[in-house]
Amino acid sequence: MEGRQHAGRWIGLGAGCGGLLLLLAGVVVGFVMPAIIRKRDEATRFNCRAVLRQISQASSTYMGKATERSSSYVYLSGRFDGLPGDFVLTYDRPENHGGRGINYVSVEGEPEWVPAGKVPSFMKRIADEEEQLPELRRKWEEDKAKSAGVEGGTVSTERSRP
Repeated sequence: MEGRQHAGRWIGLGAGCGGLLLLLAGVVVGFVMPAIIRKRDEATRFNCRAVLRQISQASSTYMGKATERSSSYVYLSGRFDGLPGDFVLTYDRPENHGGRGINYVSVEGEPEWVPAGKVPSFMKRIADEEEQLPELRRKWEEDKAKSAGVEGGTVSTERSRP
């Protein structure tokens, strides 16, 4: 009978230690997890600041070059995310390449070369795209409002920035 009592004490002691370990683990998790979450949030904020800094530096560099080179590049303002990917976003001037042609970048981001003989039709293409912008913007805003569950509301049409 006495051996059973000792066994019961050991079982009780083991259960008590297990409960103490669970309590200790809970306390550690309670202190460590918020710190981990804070560090993750700080890392996200740091990454966003780095991306914004790169955007700022690229913009400053571009503006500096554009001023130095008498605006060698043409950025077509009013372009937005909802446009077809082949719409022209920016292009350089023919003088940049001795009149042999121009480079351009479409909304989807791929640079392309236009030989000198096709520059007039390229400029007509840009004019045609400009005429389509108001209707495309209206449709895009309606689609955005529908997808957001807003009827008759306004939606920002600025290009989203990372």
